Amino acid sequence: MRAPALALAIAAAGCGGPAREVLWIGNSLTFHHNQPRMVERLAAAGGRRVRVTVRAVAGASLQDHWDAGPDRDADGKPTARALLRRCGWSDVVLQEYSDRALADPEGFRATVHAFADEARARCPTARLRLFENWPYATARDWDGDAARLHAAYAAVAREVGATVVPDGLAFALVPPADRRALYDDAKHPSVRGAYLAALVMARTLVPHLPHAGWWPPEVAAGGAHRLDHRARRAVRAWPPQAQVPPSITSSAPVMWAPSSDASIAIAPATSSGRPEPRGACTRRRSFGFAPSGSANSWKIGVATSHGRTAFARSPCRA
Repeated sequence: MRAPALALAIAAAGCGGPAREVLWIGNSLTFHHNQPRMVERLAAAGGRRVRVTVRAVAGASLQDHWDAGPDRDADGKPTARALLRRCGWSDVVLQEYSDRALADPEGFRATVHAFADEARARCPTARLRLFENWPYATARDWDGDAARLHAAYAAVAREVGATVVPDGLAFALVPPADRRALYDDAKHPSVRGAYLAALVMARTLVPHLPHAGWWPPEVAAGGAHRLDHRARRAVRAWPPQAQVPPSITSSAPVMWAPSSDASIAIAPATSSGRPEPRGACTRRRSFGFAPSGSANSWKIGVATSHGRTAFARSPCRA
């Protein structure tokens, strides 16, 4: 049986200026270790005010939130759509069920479009944010799932004019040997994982936030700064710009990163022309496979062209 819905609002006190009013719709990935409170504390430590209202139901998909209707649930609490209609929000965050973007891509896309249409009708000035989930800790192809999830969220975000909160990308930037520490179980984040996700959210909501001035007691200061560095890299990889290097063609725009710091595959692409020399495929993170009998390894990583850094699938010499 599902846990009761969680609906709360927490104010970040002691900071000047108007607060960003954020509506966050999700499930236990949202409220596990109280990420919204972490976001508020991070903003407050940087001298900014963020107030988050959460509508989260354990195990719920965005479709479940939509189907709950525009009024109140069985416990008499306002549904996600009822909260959305109150307007006054500066940001609306949508957090989908764990892997629905891959398991049911059309359902995921349709529900995001429905919420986006409702948000535009009720709160036309609100910024829509898509919380990008991370793969299951037990995924057989963790890196591949991370790349596919990011590509799926990026594609839908472009359709509805939303911004991706690249939590999954930030998880992927953590060295594989250290990733298990980001999880409490197969899907829920540990305190460390929740803090990384909160850093990404805070930096998405509040651009130019100073270095993280708050971290939970379970995370050492040095670890907090390393996680913040990865959060910064992930956030810098967004937004994309629809420019494609000459050696790469794609049915969807390839995302460019502003620097080589952010290095992860974030859009599907195919290659044309001669394989790039190995030096053009230098990357910090990559996923790849070598087709049987092929002299090339397909790498998902960094490809450079005319001094820019792009993220796409490109064949590098094995």
